[in-house]
Amino acid sequence: MEKKTKTEVDVFTADYREDGQRNAPSPVKPRPEDGGQGKAAPEEAPEEVMEAAQDEELDDFLPVGESLRDGVPEDSPRAALVQPRAQRRRGTRRYGVALGAFVLALALVGVCAIATLAGRQIYQAATDDSALRAYDSFLAPVVMQDPEPFESPEKADPEFVQNAALWQTILADNGASYTEYDDAGRALIPVGDVSAACSMLFGPDCRLSPRTPEDTFYSYDEETAQYHVALFSSESAYEPYTESARSENGDTVLRVAYVTPGSVDHDGSSADSAQQAHKRMDYVLRTNEATGEQYVYAVREITE
Repeated sequence: MEKKTKTEVDVFTADYREDGQRNAPSPVKPRPEDGGQGKAAPEEAPEEVMEAAQDEELDDFLPVGESLRDGVPEDSPRAALVQPRAQRRRGTRRYGVALGAFVLALALVGVCAIATLAGRQIYQAATDDSALRAYDSFLAPVVMQDPEPFESPEKADPEFVQNAALWQTILADNGASYTEYDDAGRALIPVGDVSAACSMLFGPDCRLSPRTPEDTFYSYDEETAQYHVALFSSESAYEPYTESARSENGDTVLRVAYVTPGSVDHDGSSADSAQQAHKRMDYVLRTNEATGEQYVYAVREITE
C-alpha cells in the first residue's frame, strides 16, 4: 500500500502586515465629536458604568419613590448616570399631578352645573301652576256673580246663569266684537251669542232663559232678540284664584278662593291667596263628550 503524504499548503491572505502587527488590537481612532480624543468602545467601558446603565432600566420595576441608586455615593460614575433619569421622572410626575388636578377641576365644574340645572328644573316642575291659572280665566265670569251653591246647571238660579253667560260674551274679547249701540249708548249683543256662552260655561243641557232682570246693567228686547248692555268695569266683583285640583268620580273638583281683583298676583304662590281670600268654594267640572271641553256642573260649599 502506498503511504499518503501530508502536504502543507500555504494560507494566502491579503493582509501584508507582519504577523505581530496583524494580531495586535486595532488602535482607537479619534472622532470629531469627541474633540479629537479617542473614546473607549462600549464593551471596554468601566464595569461601574455598565452596572449603572443596567440599574437605570431596573428602576422602572421598583415601587414609586425607590431607586437602585439609594446608598450609592454621589461621586461615583453609577450615580452620575442614574441621577439625570431620576430628575426626569420627578418632572414627569409633577406634570401628571398638575394635569390630573386640572381634569378633576373640570369634572367638578361639570357636576355642579348639572346639579344646578337639575335642581332648577325640579323646582319649576314642583311650582308650576299654569294649569290652575288657566282655570282662573275660565271661572272668572262665574265667580264674579258669587253664586249660591247648586248641584247641577238645571238647579242653578236662571238669573245667575244669564248674568254669567252675558259676562262671558263680553269678556271673550273685551266687547270689541260689538260695535252697534242703541240710542242710550248701550251695546247690542245677539241672544245667540249669549246662548252659546251659556252652553260653554254650564254644559249642553243648560238652557238660557232671556229676560230683563230688575236693577241690572242690561235689558232684553224680545222683538230684536238682543241684549242692550251698558258696559262697565267689574272691579267691585270677586275674581277666582284656583288653589288646587283633584279628581272625583270622573269629575274635576277645584278649590277656588274668592279674592278682590288686583289683590293677588296670579303669577305668585298660593300662600298669597290664603291671606287675601274672602271665602272658598268647590267647583265641580264635568267634560262635554261632544266637544271634550270642561264646564261648570256644580258649585258646593266646603264641608271639610
